Amino acid sequence: MEGSGQFIVDGQHVAAEFTSDHLIWTDTSSKKEVWVETDNIICCTTTTEETGFEVVYAAKSKKNDSKLREGRIVFSGPADKVRIFSRIIQGYLAENKRPRRLLILINPESGKKRGYKDYVNKVQPILERCGIQAEAVVTTGKGQPTEILGDYDLDSIDGLVAMGGDGFYCECLNGLIVRRQTDAGVDFNDSTAELSAPTIPIGILPAGTGDYVVQYLHGTRCLVTAVLRILMGKSVNTNSASIHEDNRCLAHSGLVLGFGLFGDMMHNCEKYRWMGSNRYNIVPIASLLRRRTVDVEIEYLPAKSSASTSSPSSRDFKRQISLPVGNYKVSMAPRLRRQSSVPDILINITNGWQKTTGRVYAVDTHPIVMAAKDGRMRPCFGAENLTMTVTDKCSLSKHVQQLSLVNDEKPDCYNFDFVRQMNVDAFKVRLSSSTPLRITKTGRKELDKNFFINCDGEAIRLTTPQFEVRFHRNIVSLFGTPST
Repeated sequence: MEGSGQFIVDGQHVAAEFTSDHLIWTDTSSKKEVWVETDNIICCTTTTEETGFEVVYAAKSKKNDSKLREGRIVFSGPADKVRIFSRIIQGYLAENKRPRRLLILINPESGKKRGYKDYVNKVQPILERCGIQAEAVVTTGKGQPTEILGDYDLDSIDGLVAMGGDGFYCECLNGLIVRRQTDAGVDFNDSTAELSAPTIPIGILPAGTGDYVVQYLHGTRCLVTAVLRILMGKSVNTNSASIHEDNRCLAHSGLVLGFGLFGDMMHNCEKYRWMGSNRYNIVPIASLLRRRTVDVEIEYLPAKSSASTSSPSSRDFKRQISLPVGNYKVSMAPRLRRQSSVPDILINITNGWQKTTGRVYAVDTHPIVMAAKDGRMRPCFGAENLTMTVTDKCSLSKHVQQLSLVNDEKPDCYNFDFVRQMNVDAFKVRLSSSTPLRITKTGRKELDKNFFINCDGEAIRLTTPQFEVRFHRNIVSLFGTPST
């Protein structure tokens, strides 16, 4: 689908050409060329009299390559040429399925509570200029995305957009997954069920405190960039990790799932919401100083990709720790110390599950895996498995050193003798039999102490001494194109 023609742009005569790769126009007198990649074109509209057409596109910011700005160019000319050329561009955009109808859920309480105001002032004008049909709904309480999506006509939209922080993205992710399983007749609470992937992508408009998923997607928290990335229509598949307790699915995580220290940190941050975003700088330090160990038994199902390269009966495989990609240049001494410090692991021959016990500070996983690249840990969407990270008992100074390296995204941040990593498809954590329990009025046994899981910035309190985590690869698509 190609075309060419003579038009007027900003009072100058230009020769325009459109191909599947680019739109280019050349000043006929100065021979100056301007071109736009077709992937960056968002819409093309003609004037009422069809004497001109406007192309809206995403252009790189002059100050920051990660940021985008809205570009607009108007071509004027004879009605017949305008009609032919504009329809070629519009046909290309239709074939490449740019989203034209969006449901936008807004969390007014995220971050600095500017979500709705920023939507009206910054987002809505761009959508209107691009002719996007958008229904914006301001949520009023936790869990409402699931309620809204429960009976919404998803066939009437091309995408769901979450305007809020990482926690709100998690809520929208859960709502979309629950709705899809309901439509497909899949038991959402069954940890062994093979889930059906939603058919529409999710977009994220940053309005939270951290906005990590958006930063992983676009390399920036810029709101305009996020809007344009959604309208460009490109998407990437991403994973989730579901957490189950007592035959119920508590939630799906799309970013981080942390039991122990990071669960306590998030719970403590929630208690100090009055501090605003400052609580994330202060409360975690206090939580680290008051860290507690937990005696646990962990069963895990090694990832199929890992199991296929090692013999399940091999002693080396039983003690294998997966280092981040690129750590082969690090001295092997720390790895050997780590192997010798790992507790004995029992193998369940019947179903491939393995088991380890220990006194730990944390058991964590990240659906968006961090892998070493160019001297730093980089996000990896759609990885083949989960990496379960277990932090054993250690000195406070060593723990602070290790967490500082994680915060600085250093490739050797897990290269410590008290940190274990396994590539898994699922894992179960069971608290020791000495953990205090209480009997409820219904006769049900529940934990008598508080234990929390950090699920994408939300603290989930456990009620029973065991939970299970399951891996779901490419469960949903996100609008965006992460840098490679």
